[in-house]
Amino acid sequence: MKRNMVLLLIVGISLCMGCGGSSGPAQTPLQTVQIAALLPVTGGGPINGKAERAAVELAVEDVNAHLAGIGSSTRVEAVIYDTQSSLDEEFRLITEVGNKKYPFAVFSATSNTLSLLKSQVDATGAIVLNEASTTPSLAIDDNLFRLVPEDRYSARVISDLLRENGIEKVVFYYRDDTWGLTLQQELASAFTAAGGAVADSIVYGFRTYPVDMDEKVAQLDASITLALGGTPAAKVAVVLLAFDEGVEILQKAAAYPTLATVKWYTGDGLGQNSALLQDAAAAAFASQVGLYAPLIAEANSATYAALKARIQAKSGSAYSFAPVMYDALWLAALTLAEAGGGAGPAVLKTTLIAKAAGYSAVTGPLVFNNAGDRSACAYDFWAVGYWGGAYHWVKAYSGRTR
Repeated sequence: MKRNMVLLLIVGISLCMGCGGSSGPAQTPLQTVQIAALLPVTGGGPINGKAERAAVELAVEDVNAHLAGIGSSTRVEAVIYDTQSSLDEEFRLITEVGNKKYPFAVFSATSNTLSLLKSQVDATGAIVLNEASTTPSLAIDDNLFRLVPEDRYSARVISDLLRENGIEKVVFYYRDDTWGLTLQQELASAFTAAGGAVADSIVYGFRTYPVDMDEKVAQLDASITLALGGTPAAKVAVVLLAFDEGVEILQKAAAYPTLATVKWYTGDGLGQNSALLQDAAAAAFASQVGLYAPLIAEANSATYAALKARIQAKSGSAYSFAPVMYDALWLAALTLAEAGGGAGPAVLKTTLIAKAAGYSAVTGPLVFNNAGDRSACAYDFWAVGYWGGAYHWVKAYSGRTR
């Protein structure tokens, strides 16, 4: 019996060796490359980091399935860092990205943050992809690629809507950071060039606004009252350029009957803000004045609709910039699969631009200009509506382009 068992074992080993010898060349071992993802998962701020984290995780899942399907030996892993919507934490983490030598980082940050941390971003040596910054001052040839157009484009789209809606005079109420100052200038220029008039411009400190908000809102009421002299209310509007503090501004504005007689417009900093919906007074006023907020347009495709549903299911929220972050992760992954994890920034930039031209982005055509910014896109305008006993963001205008 023992002899028979030994013979069977020897035959089994021989058969195994024979099978191995006929299988052809050895398979290339899998290589996993890491992409840093800096997202405001917690903390207060204008960006919905939970939805963006869901988009990044879904992108990793989908791109790895794609790479496996085409026989690539590359796999990607997203190393997610929570910036906590804190400038100090963003500074610490972007420095860590540089120390760990990540070839790519997707960094969800506002224009003001990127402007303040520009030297740290450059020092990482990484290719940095961003989905939210729009200030023209960052439109330079560097390692920062922004997957949204800068504000000179969105300002013209907002100006067009103002004029189409019959607005002849506007009063600006805006924050004094890089984003607010620049967008106000660009929008004022576009609006006056189209024949409109700026009746007044009221700037507030984005760090000190709680101190003088009552005074500033009273000033806004006085400016609108003056603008209405000789001009119908239907032709006058407030342009509010704010982030989360816009919720409190709307609360206080609701106490002034004159401010409710004109339409209100805002920038992308307040669009789809969930805190606004949860504040009954602010939401009711926003609904009353038809607060229009522009965001990068939702693509009219089954692929986009399916991704939006997956992000909603995973995070509990659908957020217009989350699919942009999904595209950013895909683009970084495809670039690394082509160029290799050890490629330097120059090779990665060249490969990135080439990959972008051939990549079917979920958010629509993705073409970079010479500054590494998305060259064009369409915008949807969102407003606050009420049904089913709750307030919701609803799409008021679709696919606005310039």
